[in-house]
Amino acid sequence: EAEGTRTRGSIARRMLVAAAIWSAVVLLIAGWSLQAFYRTETDQQLDVSLDDTLLTLAAAVNSEAGEIRFDEAKLPRDERFSRALSGRYWAFLDLDAQHAVVGRKESESFFDEDALVTPAVLADALKQPGAILHLDSPGPDNRQVRTAIRAVSFPDKPQPILLYAAVDRTSAD
Repeated sequence: EAEGTRTRGSIARRMLVAAAIWSAVVLLIAGWSLQAFYRTETDQQLDVSLDDTLLTLAAAVNSEAGEIRFDEAKLPRDERFSRALSGRYWAFLDLDAQHAVVGRKESESFFDEDALVTPAVLADALKQPGAILHLDSPGPDNRQVRTAIRAVSFPDKPQPILLYAAVDRTSAD
């Protein structure tokens, strides 16, 4: 009789351990899935905001005889673009024939830093003029930013310019 009790206890213990392991696995998978869903939703919300900033920038720039001109009244009005290292950034990057940045106009929020665009991202943007590229990249003050970049061409200017918008994603993660 004592041996039968031990066997039942052993089976119950194994079932309890198996249920605990199974529950832990399910919780880990659920947690990972929720985190991935949250990240995707956050990226989509940030991308919509960045796209709006790019549209505003596109409306504020034109070219006359190959020279880039800005309509200051049409630049983004969000006060965060005026505060140093606020986490909201915009820029116009003028390119030469070798795709090097030869001119720039940036929001005051950059303070004393510049918009960072890697050669690979620049090449991708130039391959798809008018398309908006979204990516995570290093930004001012060594913070991770969600970035949107769009190459824009003008009929009287041989080289496109890049429109750049970014938002600090540390508060979104």
